[in-house]
Amino acid sequence: MRRRDSHGRLVILIRAAAHNPKKHRQSDVFKVGKMTLELALEDDETVSVFGVAAVFDLSGVTLGHAMQLTPRVVKKAVHAWQVCIVFEKSAL
Repeated sequence: MRRRDSHGRLVILIRAAAHNPKKHRQSDVFKVGKMTLELALEDDETVSVFGVAAVFDLSGVTLGHAMQLTPRVVKKAVHAWQVCIVFEKSAL
């Protein structure tokens, strides 16, 4: 079920420990997140107007999950969330 917050943003729940860090690379996890966002944008264009509010569920996160998030990976992820996705969709 899709829910919006009081500002009209699509609320997305991100379960940070849903993947097994011994089997899945963090880059693949980010790719799935990007695909999810792209599907949301394709399905409802108001997502590109109002945006997304992400809620992170950190229950079950282990040291293995944390070790995947090197400073370089975090920097690239934040850059992609703040800059690249916006430019990619505004170019349409």
